[in-house]
Amino acid sequence: MSILLTHRRYFAQQALYLVSLNVNEFINPLDTLASELIVGIKNVFPTIQKTVIKIKLENPPSHIKADYAFSTFLISDLIGVNPLTVAEKIVENFSKNSLKLSKRIFAAGPYVNIELDKQIYQQEVLNHILSENNEFGTKSVKNPRAIIINYYSSNFSP
Repeated sequence: MSILLTHRRYFAQQALYLVSLNVNEFINPLDTLASELIVGIKNVFPTIQKTVIKIKLENPPSHIKADYAFSTFLISDLIGVNPLTVAEKIVENFSKNSLKLSKRIFAAGPYVNIELDKQIYQQEVLNHILSENNEFGTKSVKNPRAIIINYYSSNFSP
């Protein structure tokens, strides 16, 4: 269980946006979840097929029993439909075509909430960590720069 929480905290600290997906590359489980959501949303609302959708997976309020949630406000603005209706249609679509990592998906107001299947999620997390080897948790920078840090103290005496 601690691996799940550690991994969840690690990815929750990052911006969880997915713009494009390279199928040949193994990506973290939350990006997989986000990409499945984007594909499903574009199937429900064909008018936004060519639009780049960004989904931010957030932690839902404590009174809602779910692992992640996302709002439907942006999607409703794009298609001109009430956010509650958008959330209901998304849930209806994923009730028929389930998400790989989800146990349950449901709407609470204009938010779509996702409860993960913990066993599948933990296996995906471990696969992701193992695929990254020593690179897990690191970030590569295209143009590295030197950073100079100066420490000043009023009590400094040479």
